[in-house]
Amino acid sequence: MDMRNGNPNVSLNFPYTVQDGKNKVTVIGSPTISDVKSMMIGIRNPKKTAATPDDDEQPKSAEIWVNELRLTNFNKQSGWATTGRLSMNLADLGNLAVSGSYSSPWFSSIDKKITEIPLEGHSQFDIATNIELGKFFGEKSGIRLPMHFDYSEARIKPKFNPLDPDLELDAVLNSYDDPLAQDSIKALTIDYTQRKNINFMNVRKDRVNSKSKPKIYDIENFNMSYSYAEIYHRNVDIEAEKERNYMGGIGYSFNNSPKNVKPFEKIGFIANSKALLLLKDFNFFFLPKMFTFRTDMNRMISERKLRNKSFGNVVTFPLTDKTWNWNRMYDLKFDLTSSLTLSYTANASSFINELPGPNNKVWDGKFYGLDSLYYSPEDKRNRVNEELRAGGTKTRFTQNVNLNYNIPINKFPLLDWVTATTGYQVAYNWNASPVSVQEELGNTIANNVNWNINGNADLAKLYNKVDYLKNLNKPPKKNNSRNSKNVKKETGTQPADSTKTKPSVNYGKIAMETVVRLLMSVKKVSFQYSINKGTTLPGFMPKPQSFGNNWSTNAPGFEYIFGFQPESPQYFNREGWLTQSTSLNTAFNQMANENMNIRVTLEPLPDLKVEITADRSFSNNVQSYFVYNDDEDVQAFVENSRMQTGSFTMSYITWGTAFGGSLGNEKSQYFENLKEYRESVALRLASEDPRDIAINDTTGFPEGYGPTSQYVLLPAFIAAYSGKDPASVNLNPFPKIPLPNWRISYNGLSKIPALKAIFKSFTLNHVYRSSYSIGSYSSNVKFIGDTIDGQVYPALTNLNAKGDFFPIYEMGVISINEQFSPLINFDMTLQNSMLAKLEMKRSRTLTMSFANNQLTEVTGNEFIIGTGYRFKDVPLTFSGMGGGGKRTFKSDLNLKADFSVRENKTVLRSIDTELNQVSAGQKVVSIDTSVDYMFSQTLSVKVFFNKIINNPYLPSQYRNSTTKGGFSLRFSLAQ
Repeated sequence: MDMRNGNPNVSLNFPYTVQDGKNKVTVIGSPTISDVKSMMIGIRNPKKTAATPDDDEQPKSAEIWVNELRLTNFNKQSGWATTGRLSMNLADLGNLAVSGSYSSPWFSSIDKKITEIPLEGHSQFDIATNIELGKFFGEKSGIRLPMHFDYSEARIKPKFNPLDPDLELDAVLNSYDDPLAQDSIKALTIDYTQRKNINFMNVRKDRVNSKSKPKIYDIENFNMSYSYAEIYHRNVDIEAEKERNYMGGIGYSFNNSPKNVKPFEKIGFIANSKALLLLKDFNFFFLPKMFTFRTDMNRMISERKLRNKSFGNVVTFPLTDKTWNWNRMYDLKFDLTSSLTLSYTANASSFINELPGPNNKVWDGKFYGLDSLYYSPEDKRNRVNEELRAGGTKTRFTQNVNLNYNIPINKFPLLDWVTATTGYQVAYNWNASPVSVQEELGNTIANNVNWNINGNADLAKLYNKVDYLKNLNKPPKKNNSRNSKNVKKETGTQPADSTKTKPSVNYGKIAMETVVRLLMSVKKVSFQYSINKGTTLPGFMPKPQSFGNNWSTNAPGFEYIFGFQPESPQYFNREGWLTQSTSLNTAFNQMANENMNIRVTLEPLPDLKVEITADRSFSNNVQSYFVYNDDEDVQAFVENSRMQTGSFTMSYITWGTAFGGSLGNEKSQYFENLKEYRESVALRLASEDPRDIAINDTTGFPEGYGPTSQYVLLPAFIAAYSGKDPASVNLNPFPKIPLPNWRISYNGLSKIPALKAIFKSFTLNHVYRSSYSIGSYSSNVKFIGDTIDGQVYPALTNLNAKGDFFPIYEMGVISINEQFSPLINFDMTLQNSMLAKLEMKRSRTLTMSFANNQLTEVTGNEFIIGTGYRFKDVPLTFSGMGGGGKRTFKSDLNLKADFSVRENKTVLRSIDTELNQVSAGQKVVSIDTSVDYMFSQTLSVKVFFNKIINNPYLPSQYRNSTTKGGFSLRFSLAQ
């Protein structure tokens, strides 16, 4: 306290001692009691000195007791808070809102801990208004000038003085009589934030006369926006912090309805000829449909200066942070014809590279250790003007072009049942490196091109072109004949004598019509094919100009910008295009994805639908490092570490091995076939190799094509599990043509007279899906190839430790996934509304690993029986609580019961050994029953019982079961 009271005898560097009776308190420095986290009690037996002459200098034995320190008398002072808001509508001009709030120290929610209660008061007020200034110009002017303005102040006044936390701030303020001194303390200790914001967004002139034709120079095509935001902040640590944000933008949008020109439409012989429909519909547009341009600037200036809170003479400098971004956006839509559309979008981003420091003050670099730099306000203005004239320092340029074409194949008279569309999309990106390394490492460019074609054929339209086939396709007419009694009343004649001879049946005609209908069973065919490719190049030096091209060096050229995919990075090895820095360690990349999907819908019989699908997906990625080799003997760009990776999958058929094949001791006949087929495949590979491959006497296999070679195992695996002859199986791991899968559905059983009286509906379903896939592959760095007659073969000396040729691609695993989901499904609804379901499912996943020559076979079988019944309008009556009246509910009561048995088994099979071992699996029996009743749309109740019995195949695992039962009450608040 002596120090706080200005005692001149107190020094922060020497101990200060105060006697309190027999106790002595010594303090050094300026401690704050509120910052004390721990206390230490020490006991000392001092040596005999002149100040302590009575000490006997003997050891002492003592028992010391220290009472436990406890925190008591918690401050339970209460706090208070208030808030208020005033809103006004200024007719149709706008609105005004004023709000304020205050919360005192110690105010908090009831769930806060005592240590979480705030010890500061918060006060804030806000003013916000939205005004449509365009109203002052009248509605007929069409001027729209929306203005938003808001202003707010927020103060946080701490309970305790942050400069001296042992004292309350109010007590410190009251100790000063001078109001200026009090204001000075408040400015130091109260956290103050001030916000200002004004903006004019989308200022424009609306089109008043809707009948006038839009013109490219109309003022209505333009719009402008501007905003200014300012935040000022100070507190005990920050002397002043001011952030200003400026935003301005100009937009232009021209929407046109150009006239469609059809030059041949009114020429007589063309207009009247169906054969010349394509020529008749030839059309084009002179003008684009839409053009949009917008440029925006966002500028932020932040200045911050920290307080000097030390007792020393420490100079603090204000810190300035500035950003100035400039964005330009272009959008063009041009319908070249009614079926050929073009769209173009481009975005250019840059920033104004300003000089450091406040714009209106001198920046001296010597304060930052840069003696050679000195910038005046004039220097800063000149830099800004230079940057604006140059369009800023570019950071990013993106461009997209989409061209879509509805192929007019349906304009030909005989092909009006076919529709086709194709699309070409190309994107180009230029991304700048950081300015500090841009001159050395260059920038990154990338393009991406996608080409797709979609075709659909409605063969029903083709069949209907022939009257005979059209009549066959018509559904049979319903028998609307009336009974003989009605016929007699209307015609006055007796019904025909039933004893007369019935007309003969033309079985030949019926047979012929049946055959024709089967030939017309194909109803719809759809086809989708797409290719997506892209090239990414780092180290690109030129900067983009219009359309992303640098016209002085013609880099990277329109060819690359619009989708060209070079074979190698040598395409870019031109003067001034690439950096020669050896520090560049970013890879050159090329990607390619190819996808194909075919879908065919057949209806061979009424109520029988068959959907056949086939798909193929292939991806290939190339990565390499294209860097400059500055060795004296080279002095050129060299491509290193070229690596090719990708994946492959396509629909397949493995039906031939889906059933059976099991042998004793978990062995499989198909796996035994795999091992047997290896020799046949190896001999076939050797016979197709033009280099006269010898047979190894030890293994009986050709040299280089051993029993565990990837060249041999992959075709043998495919042949064994697809049921094909190893002598004819495809040796290419990437087949070109996908095989079909199918889905079959038939719901005509309920229409059979014998079953119609029993079933309302009876549906049969069957789905088969199988796929062959290579999860991932990569080029083998150890592969050395010999090219013979344009075909690449592994070099004869390119052998691994087992004496096999290194494959050109390393494949971790290949797999076949087969699913019958379901194998067969019967879905029935009886005439009495009972539901019944019978379903069988099968699945199989075969994964062949070339790392350990091991096959993992995962199989699954499931059998499901389900039934259900719905009782209509079941009434339930409940008495009111406390003797109230009764209430009756009437709703459907639904009963469901499902029983299923599922078997899963995983078997490991080794090529090198006789291993056929179950590694996982179980048999699962499940019973699931439920009864539910809906009292209303929001309230429902359900009673359920569920039991699952799990019986594992491995002896190391235990049989277990799970039983659940109970009821659930669901109340929904959703509307």
